[in-house]
Amino acid sequence: MSNIKQLHELRASKVNALEALTAKISSGEASAEERGSFDGIEKEIQNINGDIERLQRATALNATITPDNKVIEEVEKNFSFQRMIQNHINGKPQTGAEREFIDHSAAEAREMGQVLSGNGYYLSNDVLGGIAYRALGEAQLARLVHKRTLTVGSSTAGGNWVPTDKIGFFDALYALTVLDQLGATKLTGLSANTDLIGFATGVTTGWATEVADAGSGDPTTASRSLTPKRLTSYIDQSNQLLIQTNQSIEQNLVMSLMKSAATKLEAGVIAGATNGPTGLLNTSGIGSVAIGNNGGAPTLAKILEIVQVTQTANAGMNGKWLTNPKAVAKMKQVPIDQGSGAMIMSYGPYFGGVAQQIDGYPVYVTSNVPSNLDKGNSTGVCSALIYGDWDNLVVGQFGGTEVIIDNISQAIGAKTRIVMNQYANSVLKQPAEIGRAHV
Repeated sequence: MSNIKQLHELRASKVNALEALTAKISSGEASAEERGSFDGIEKEIQNINGDIERLQRATALNATITPDNKVIEEVEKNFSFQRMIQNHINGKPQTGAEREFIDHSAAEAREMGQVLSGNGYYLSNDVLGGIAYRALGEAQLARLVHKRTLTVGSSTAGGNWVPTDKIGFFDALYALTVLDQLGATKLTGLSANTDLIGFATGVTTGWATEVADAGSGDPTTASRSLTPKRLTSYIDQSNQLLIQTNQSIEQNLVMSLMKSAATKLEAGVIAGATNGPTGLLNTSGIGSVAIGNNGGAPTLAKILEIVQVTQTANAGMNGKWLTNPKAVAKMKQVPIDQGSGAMIMSYGPYFGGVAQQIDGYPVYVTSNVPSNLDKGNSTGVCSALIYGDWDNLVVGQFGGTEVIIDNISQAIGAKTRIVMNQYANSVLKQPAEIGRAHV
């Protein structure tokens, strides 16, 4: 089913067609067939207007079950991922914060025309993100347990009396995500395949003599396609763990899942992935500077060339750098000349250097930038050094997050499998706005 935006676009195209036909009829240039199609186009526009009105009424009805901000805050505070799973496993209806969240998400999915698999729950990313960030800011308080002065090393001397407390939580190590800080463009709430349209080359203007014909100045149009790519993960939890753990642990579990998804998405956006995004490093047309046939140590001349190549393409004027910790460590040891003591990237306020900058432009660092690239005979050892205007990078997310609770396939091991699916992709509007080198 079309959503409201698609219907508006369809109506606009029909109105344009009707206006063009009216002009031809007025000038007497319309054929009999074209004059006969007038009434049909007019009827199509009336039908589209009716569809838009019906969808608007449906959206208003959905709003009656959509929580306001205060209710959303309560959902974020009280929603339990584990409780939702347990209700599903036990065949119980979802109630309370879980029901509110599911209803809110379902209304969003309907409005977007999102097609669900029918095997799980569609969860709105705005509320799911709020739940995760609230969990991130909370720490389990250590319980102060008074213990008698007994020898713990021997069970018979007192060790059996010492309880084992589970306090705090430490997560796995994930790569830092930096695309938001760099200023990448985020498109959320997409449903249909999306094309970004624009000019690959602009209007050409030139000088001419007083009465000479103007030269053709037509721009070249371009289209960049965003189609959904599936980002997925799953975890298996024992049914006993589902019974025994508290809400703090399950919130940390959700947070870990979301961190993992965000890290994997950013890595794919930067470097590409099998079955995933092409990645900006693999996009045809980005600026490329060779530091030797086999890669090599960066030099000031090559750093300036990366900036120059990008800015010569009329881009990169508000550029930022992106690279990984390995390249940063290398650039903090490479002098810009003989004798000044200044390095390509300053390792502190020494010799007039400014921290976290190269050539006056800020540097962002994450291990999501690959350090195992090939260049000539250098295999699996090169790092990417990237520069450019980052609002040119578009990351699109299609719908929210789908959660499937599977307590059947792993039943023999008394486990429940939780599968999370997201759909996203990325594209560069103007590849020439990004330059890179292998170091």
